[in-house]
Amino acid sequence: RPPDQWPWEEDPPDTYFNYYLWANVTALNQYRHATGQNTFLYRPNAGETQNATPTVASAFLLADSVNHCMMLDTQPVLQYLYYLGRIGIALSPLSDNRLHRSYETNPFPMYSA
Repeated sequence: RPPDQWPWEEDPPDTYFNYYLWANVTALNQYRHATGQNTFLYRPNAGETQNATPTVASAFLLADSVNHCMMLDTQPVLQYLYYLGRIGIALSPLSDNRLHRSYETNPFPMYSA
């Protein structure tokens, strides 16, 4: 369904948002490139909740890099794909500590080693 046909009571899945935003940023970038302007990178927030596999997988397919991605350490196959694809991950240990995980269980040291 097009975005304007989603009812307010029902949220579309995160993978739909990921694709919709990526498609629009890609179209905008084509226009900006053709007119000599700078282009944008697509860097969504992904993998902050317990059931983050679909969001992290769609971000792997679409994103230039991702922000947060806290639950990637529980998904070794996707973690390896991110490594092979050299897709950047921006983590903020103190912010994530406040919102999602304790500082001791934060995967930041493992990713930056």
